[in-house]
This record gives sequence, C-alpha cells and structure tokens, in this order.
Amino acid sequence: MKFKVFIIIAVFAAIQVSCGSGKTLKPQDTTADLDEDRVKEICEEHEVECGDFIATVNGSMKALFCGECEKGFTCDDATNKCKNESDTDEPADDSDGPADDSDDSDDDSDNQPQEAETRETACTGLPENAEWNIVSEIVQTKENDEWIPSEKGVFNAESSTNACRFICKENYVWNSKECVAYTPSGLPKCRANVTKPCEDPATGIIWSEIILTQMDWGNAKAYCDDFDEGGYTDWRLPNIDEMRTVIRNCSQMISGGECPVSELNGNASGAGNYDSDERRLACSCSGSDDLGTESIIGNRHKVLWTSTTVSDIPVYAWTLDSNLSLSLETKESKAFAHCIRSDYFLHDSHCDKHYTWDGSECMPDTRTTECAGLPENAEWNAVSSITQTWDGTNWIPSAWATYNKNSSSSECRFKCYEEFTWDGNECVLE
Repeated sequence: MKFKVFIIIAVFAAIQVSCGSGKTLKPQDTTADLDEDRVKEICEEHEVECGDFIATVNGSMKALFCGECEKGFTCDDATNKCKNESDTDEPADDSDGPADDSDDSDDDSDNQPQEAETRETACTGLPENAEWNIVSEIVQTKENDEWIPSEKGVFNAESSTNACRFICKENYVWNSKECVAYTPSGLPKCRANVTKPCEDPATGIIWSEIILTQMDWGNAKAYCDDFDEGGYTDWRLPNIDEMRTVIRNCSQMISGGECPVSELNGNASGAGNYDSDERRLACSCSGSDDLGTESIIGNRHKVLWTSTTVSDIPVYAWTLDSNLSLSLETKESKAFAHCIRSDYFLHDSHCDKHYTWDGSECMPDTRTTECAGLPENAEWNAVSSITQTWDGTNWIPSAWATYNKNSSSSECRFKCYEEFTWDGNECVLE
C-alpha cells in the first residue's frame, strides 16, 4: 500500500476557547508539556492577547495564560483583549491624591497603543557579479526582539522593494552559490505554458519536455540518465535545489526562501526541525499570500520527482507536488519526471572534500605545491614545485623531495652540487 507523507500537512490542533463551559480540567491537562514559545504561538494564532483561557490542544484541554497587558491597558476577561483603561467602566485611578493631579494631566501618552519599532537597514551579502533587485536597503520592524525581514540578501528573480534580493548581472547566472559566466542556449524561455524544451535564463538550467509516464524514483533517475533530446545525452533528474528554482511568487519556497530543505540538508526531522508545523508550512505554496504563484515549467496537478533522498528516512525521496510544495514519497511510489541539463549549475557543495563537480561527476582536486626537504649542498632536479592530485586519501605525488640524478618536472627530486656525493643521508664532499 502506498504510504505518502506530505510535509505541507498543517497539524493545527482544534483550539477551543471555553468561557463558563463547565468543563473540568484533569490533572494531566496542564501546560507542563508546552514550552513558553508554544503557548505564545497558540495565543497569537487565536488572537488572544492576555489573561487565562481554556484550549483543546492535541485532544487534551489545557489551561493557558497568555500574559498581561502593557501599562495603560487592562485585560477584558470576556474577549481576552487588552483595552485602553480610559475605555473601561472602572473609575480612573487617582491614587496620587488631589494634591498631585499628575494622573489627570492632558498627557495621555501612556494610554495610546504603542507603535511598532522600525529602522532603515542596508542590505548585506551581495555576491560578486550580482546587483540588488531593486533596493539596497529596507525598512525593518522589530517583532519579539527580532528585526524582520532579514537584511541578508538572497537570490530571487522577482524584484521587491521591501526585501533584500539580488540577481546576477548580465551574462551571469546563479548556480545556488554564486553568479557564474553564462552563454545562452538559444532555446525558448521557460514559462508556465511552454511544453517544449526550454531554458530558465535566471539559472541557465535547461528543462526537457515533461515525461508523461509516471514511474518510481529509481526508474525516473535511470530514465533521465539515458534521456536523449535535442541531440544532448547529458540529462539527469534535478535535485531539490534545482527544482525550487522553477517557483515564482511564493516567498517561502523560492530559491533562497525560508524553506530550509536543500540537497545538503534533506532531513525530514532532527536538524531541520520538521516536526514543527511552521517548518511544514514554510515548505508550501498552498494558501500563499503572494500573488501569481506559479511554476515556470507548468507542473500544476503533477507531482515531480527530485534526485534528493530524504536524509533521515532514505526509503523516501523529495518531490515537488501540485501545490508547488515539498512532500515526501516512498521511492516505490509513482510520480512524473522532468529532466534537466546544465553547464552552469555547479555542484561543488555536494561533492566530498577535495573533489569538484565537472558538470557530470565529482572529480578529484589538483593543486600546486612547493617541494620540501632540500638538504644542504643540493639543488632541485629540475623543479621546486609540482602539481598534486587527491587520490581519496593523500595528495600525490609527495611534496617531500627524494635524491635522484634523473630530472623530473612532475616529482620533487634533488641532486647534489658538483664535487658533492649523496651518501644515503646527505651530500658530502667527494
């Protein structure tokens, strides 16, 4: 039986405010299992500003305290809202006495709602060969000791006047890490209604026609690896980072958005905190407040495989579903495939240490290294630096020099000066 788990499922408990309901709380129905942040979250979800109220959370009734009102306001028990003290039926507090009439002054500033604190902030993190899309500074609002939105720039082809976004300069494309040089393919630009092979000019990724046969994950990967279209055979199944680049006008799911799922962090739980409702919703475009949410490859009503395995549940793989949200599918399930090819979308960050992506696979790194270990009364034979290659364990050949009368341009070798002879340990006079 197919078992499908959607990351976008919002597990919102039915919260029920009980005023004089006559329901009795049981001893186990305390808030001991709810931390302060969760209590605050529940209060905010139901617009409860203050006081006590009874809520049903995950099937159990909880007695929650949502805090006190700020100075100049009092909690209305009937609505759990903070009301201006001047609007209540209580007489004004004149505790300072008739001689000191400070409470009755014309200054009513304490009774006015406090405005949110804001500031202008310069955007940060603009990479090389990139430019801001449109603004280089934003207005931030302070919420719970945090300034939002973040001043850290993210790549986004959709311009914004209130978020720090950047795009690559002309003739450069974004490869998930930096802006790299780009040569157009000549294919049509990818749009929601383009069904033929197309290119996303924002990333340089070329997308094939969608494969209209549903298949399991293993067959989808094999299909793309063997795919031959347009005279090209270097097609493959896109990873989760590449799949997210097709989404437009969905602030949480676009490349660089708040959804933390990536090729390097493909967890469904643990470090990614995917047991949290907020994390699930962060990876969903369902119900997005953004206007015109769409995919440039037109995959509405289709679930698409990615090549990214769910790290902590390896029998599952990540998919982009019909709501343009991330979900998990068992690898035996059936979904559609959309192959890509790209000479520009680098994968260095996904290769092991000392390996670099060459467009199709992770290749061992090379480096130039100065030779070491030259003894007294000796000279290099014939180079003092060499090129080394990583063999999976060590850099080869060794940079430590050896005595050898035969010269080499690829190994560190030395020979003794004239009138000196190598005795197995050092160069000595003949």
